Amino acid sequence: MREQFFVFLYYLELTALGVLALGVLTTIALWIRYQIGRFLDERRWRRIWDYQTTITLNPVKTVTIQPLYEWVTTTPQLYGDAGASYLVEVDGQKILFDLGDQRGWKKPSVLFKNIKALGFDPAKLLAELKAVVISHGHREHAGGRTWGRNKRAPFNLIPHEVPIYEAKKARPADEKYTEILPGVALSEPLPGRVFLGGQVLERMLIINLEGKGLVCVAGDAHPEVLRMVHYASKVCGAPPYAFVGGIHALLEKELPLRHRILYSKRQPWRLTQPEEIGLVAVGLQEKGIKKVLLSAHDSDATSLGIFGTVFGEDMDILRVGTTYKL
Repeated sequence: MREQFFVFLYYLELTALGVLALGVLTTIALWIRYQIGRFLDERRWRRIWDYQTTITLNPVKTVTIQPLYEWVTTTPQLYGDAGASYLVEVDGQKILFDLGDQRGWKKPSVLFKNIKALGFDPAKLLAELKAVVISHGHREHAGGRTWGRNKRAPFNLIPHEVPIYEAKKARPADEKYTEILPGVALSEPLPGRVFLGGQVLERMLIINLEGKGLVCVAGDAHPEVLRMVHYASKVCGAPPYAFVGGIHALLEKELPLRHRILYSKRQPWRLTQPEEIGLVAVGLQEKGIKKVLLSAHDSDATSLGIFGTVFGEDMDILRVGTTYKL
């Protein structure tokens, strides 16, 4: 009996060592992939600067942002969840920016419920759209898994005649920035990265607001918010004014390890410090950003508080149920 027990312990130790060795090898492989990916991202950015020419955006008079899907809401009648969808109105022309998420057990979707709760007729609203923009392919921005599989929207109402813009894997020379409406440009797919998920290509809206400057609307700012704002200013030859959307500002020490592994933009064992978030906020100010409207779905409370300290009354958290006029 004792012999069988020691044999069991022996195989248990072998199994534990095997699992540990597999974990170490997997971590090393992910680290190597991450480092190679960062190198390739930098090459892509260099090509972007090389191909880049300026675009002249005629100024628009009004820009309003109405969150339809966000982490924070103003009333219990509205639904909050991880993800983003914004109704962007430029001189009366409507753009739907991102589609939120569609979890299988929530039918109709959160986006559909919020559209109705905010007083819109969904079919009429979608008929008024001039464009649909999906910033990047993560499910909480792209309408859940159904969009990636069969291009079905969260509530199956987007008509085919509305132009739909996505971030596809194309060379910068093949898919450059595009003026989708007068005064409104869409960036080319810009490269960002998360440790486990790999490369994330993301597009942002760039709007030239008369008398103020450029309004940049992003999903999660995976390509780094400072670099994205610099890109917008350089492409349009105009100073930035406002940044709207997610900044992916996460202090990993406030996250469980599994979330840190899934969502971190760097190696999970390298923790972001509050000072780094502060430098990003100050960096935006130095680039000319006067106003920030930030998503709470991809940033922790401490990071958002740091931005609030830097920008004061010119910083707000995006909430479903509030309309923001820039």
